[in-house]
Amino acid sequence: MKKLALAFSSKDRVDLSEQSSAILFNSPKNLHVYWNDGSSTPEGQLFHQNHRWHTQQRTRVTGGPDAAIVFALSQMLCEGIAPHDQYDYVGVLENDVLLDPDWLEPTLALFDYSRTEGLPVGAVSSRSFCDRILVQRDGYAIMHNVGAGHLILTREAAHIILQNYRTGWWPENRAVFSQLSGLDIGKWAAFHHNEQMITADWSFDTILAAHGLATVALTPSKATMIGQELSLEQQGLKLVTADVDSMRNDQAFEMYRRNLLAVQAGELDLGKVDFHLRNSSGIVTFPHHAARHGGKFTGNWKTRWMQPFGPFCYESQGDAYFSMPVFGPCGVHVGGGTVTLRDMATGYYTESDFAGTDQIVTLSVPRDKQYGEIAIAFGKGACLLGIETTQPQPQRNDTTFDYSTLPEPT
Repeated sequence: MKKLALAFSSKDRVDLSEQSSAILFNSPKNLHVYWNDGSSTPEGQLFHQNHRWHTQQRTRVTGGPDAAIVFALSQMLCEGIAPHDQYDYVGVLENDVLLDPDWLEPTLALFDYSRTEGLPVGAVSSRSFCDRILVQRDGYAIMHNVGAGHLILTREAAHIILQNYRTGWWPENRAVFSQLSGLDIGKWAAFHHNEQMITADWSFDTILAAHGLATVALTPSKATMIGQELSLEQQGLKLVTADVDSMRNDQAFEMYRRNLLAVQAGELDLGKVDFHLRNSSGIVTFPHHAARHGGKFTGNWKTRWMQPFGPFCYESQGDAYFSMPVFGPCGVHVGGGTVTLRDMATGYYTESDFAGTDQIVTLSVPRDKQYGEIAIAFGKGACLLGIETTQPQPQRNDTTFDYSTLPEPT
């Protein structure tokens, strides 16, 4: 029997947690529930503290939803139902997603059912929205955006997501799915032809696809949304209530299937889709991945959640320093306080003060082809958001990212 760990995430809104957690009370033996709560109200914290499940581990996790996801994946990949008995699948569930009573078996069956069609699957979900379908099949759909409301991953897929966790770029999503399936999701998906940042979970399916793994979801959906401040209709969303026949496309499915297999075999490479954000101006490395380019943090730092960009930035608590070797010109995205930058390769020096403002600026480091360290001192409250380069950088392969590498949250 396949073993599943599911991280249930909540923050306050006790009425929602009461509804969405009820389906997990009598979990089968192959489902181990982790409850990660970020409540800030006494009511929410007390509910989490006093509510007990026979299969559940409870943890207080603050710092925002992305920190909760990273914590959950890091924890579940390391643990198991018993020592030396790792989970086959790990998943996340948010407290505004209400699963149907019979969600578990049909959802896990998607791993095997879709593979009978020769489709390599890395992630499945009970929840499906119409505009997020790439290709409809019988009883399930290949998705271009499932989101983190409910998602179950193979160990391989969870590792890929964790090691490439970062804010997304919508044109990247369009490009990856067009190259793999021949379909342009910009014709029907939420952001259409926009060029904009997207939340980290909206890039999960893209990152997995670029690594040769599909994301699929049940149709009709075996999950509903509860407690929405705006109705799904107002948000432009519609849950799938039956197979969406207008999204059937055998030719696109076959192209997608063959291309995913080719990616896995090393026969096809879409170019870099990894922990960097590649937008129209350059290549951005976010602070939580800076160690992969030799970045070093010393002094007093905390992690601040910044959903549109990162989604983690590092905030100085005073006497905080950052250094990283960089090839060629670069820009350092900073804000919130005094920042002093020195280019050790050229001697270039600049100092800026943004204390008391929410302004985010880019400190440009003018260079030609030099390779050397930039050293930056941050005053209290100053933040590092990212390092943007025009050229790919030397990369270390002996570093990894997980929750333990993040400074504690602000």
